[in-house]
Amino acid sequence: MDCSKIGSQATPTHAFNKVLVDDKNGRWWLFIHDPVASHGNDTDQIKSKYIIDGSGVRNAVLDNLGLKEKPNRTGVGIEYEYPIGTNKADHAILFVGSSVLSGYGWVFPTADGKLRVGVGVIHPDTDVSPKKLMLDFLASDDVQRFGLDLSGEYEVNAGTLPSVSYDPELVFGNVIRVGDSANFATPTVGEGIRICMDHGEALGRALGETIRTNDPAPLKRYEADCKKTLARNYHFGFLANKRFSLYSSKDWDKSIRRISHLSESELVALLRSEFTAKMILKATYKMLKQKLLRSS
Repeated sequence: MDCSKIGSQATPTHAFNKVLVDDKNGRWWLFIHDPVASHGNDTDQIKSKYIIDGSGVRNAVLDNLGLKEKPNRTGVGIEYEYPIGTNKADHAILFVGSSVLSGYGWVFPTADGKLRVGVGVIHPDTDVSPKKLMLDFLASDDVQRFGLDLSGEYEVNAGTLPSVSYDPELVFGNVIRVGDSANFATPTVGEGIRICMDHGEALGRALGETIRTNDPAPLKRYEADCKKTLARNYHFGFLANKRFSLYSSKDWDKSIRRISHLSESELVALLRSEFTAKMILKATYKMLKQKLLRSS
């Protein structure tokens, strides 16, 4: 969207400094600066009735206001993006165990002819660098074993996201959090873009209605809808996340055997942290059945 057409201005190069409240009319003063244009010296001031914290794992606005602290547990990942080459465009790989003992790895093709290969770890559960894990993987026999063509020029991307239990509190009066600031990425594999886009769009509609009617009810419904959609799934997903982060190679061997009993739809639901009551009961029944068969 061209922001100028609706009387708005996008400032993607600006960095956040601080927020102050104007007690006279309940509006916020947001202080930002452009470290490139101003060499970090000049500060711009923006006056707004609402602030959306989309600063990611930093929780910059919420932390500055003392509303929420930065998460003490984070997922840290690095990803290399190659040309698709001779790799299969309809195949994806998730790998765990000895290849990335302190985390997990992935290989995903994209719709625009690229192949993304990455690894991620949980800090402070481990102090291993994802870059080191990635370089070790690229130098290992696993690349050939997986049948990967990693030739050609590549780009490197890295990121951090929260890896803590889901907190349903999203609306703090006139300050709202979204995206990684709201811990929207799935706790199982850290999928976030699809979810953040969906809930970001929902927040836009809710905030627009709140501004139009001067009624906070749409924002509270947005918060309640997010809780209804995510809370239970992310609770069970986070339990799995904490357990997986401590797995040894032997633990992963046992887990993979258990996962192999899941159907295709159940496996996809697990990866997407979608835990229906039926799925939970069915998975529990299967595991108990396997234990009874082994003990008999």
